[in-house]
Amino acid sequence: MNVKKISAGEVLLFTFFLILLILYIFPLYWMFSSSFKTAREITRIPPTWRPMDFSVEGYIKVWEPIFARFFLNSIIYAGGSVLVALFTSSLIGFVIIIYPSKLGTVLSWSAICLIMIPFTILIIPLYLLLVRLHLLNSYLGMIAPRIVYPFGIFFMQLAVRNIPRDLVDAAKIDGCRPLGIYWRITVPLLKTSIATLATLEFVWRWNELLWPLIVASTERLFPITVGLASLVDPYFIEMDQYLAACVMVVTPIIVMFLFLQRFFVKGIAITGMK
Repeated sequence: MNVKKISAGEVLLFTFFLILLILYIFPLYWMFSSSFKTAREITRIPPTWRPMDFSVEGYIKVWEPIFARFFLNSIIYAGGSVLVALFTSSLIGFVIIIYPSKLGTVLSWSAICLIMIPFTILIIPLYLLLVRLHLLNSYLGMIAPRIVYPFGIFFMQLAVRNIPRDLVDAAKIDGCRPLGIYWRITVPLLKTSIATLATLEFVWRWNELLWPLIVASTERLFPITVGLASLVDPYFIEMDQYLAACVMVVTPIIVMFLFLQRFFVKGIAITGMK
């Protein structure tokens, strides 16, 4: 039996990545374990590494009707942004690559340039546009910037470029119209890239605080990030309640990433976005 010899360099590299993994995972472990501790145990010195007095009081205290509303708002905002961004980005990327034109080239370069501009610079123009369209304090106003999503357009362009042109040409010869080629040929071949973009967009929108806070001025539209910030008092924080809320905020992201992990890794590799 041939046993592969492990070099000293490989051992050092493995040790380095193991330490890095522990550094990333430990805060999550501490948050999850502390969410089941009492408020007194969380602040105990020296700290306890696991709950000595198992308690779900933090979850009971935090899960009030208003917090449930924040949770629902985040699902609507993140989910709506994902659906809009996926549709418009894949369609625009499809048109730019499959039907090249001067307008498409301008659109492509405009998307690249907009990616380089910080979103904070665009907040005031977008806000004034929403005022004119009477879209403030609405889900549509929160989702509106995703209708033309520069990063999504750039990402889907790279994905569409990998589709064999022979398939597209064959569909054209068979008399398939542009929308038919998009829906029947392009979309099925872009499942991996679509899942990747959906994961990235959902995580970014779920964690977003600034834009929803600017568009919405009533509690009924605040997302979970605003609700989490409202639990932080300048003088006192109920640590068990706050950590339980953090777990509830992080869990949907972890579940989604675990579910779409294989698509995410493959999609990044296919589009060359390593």
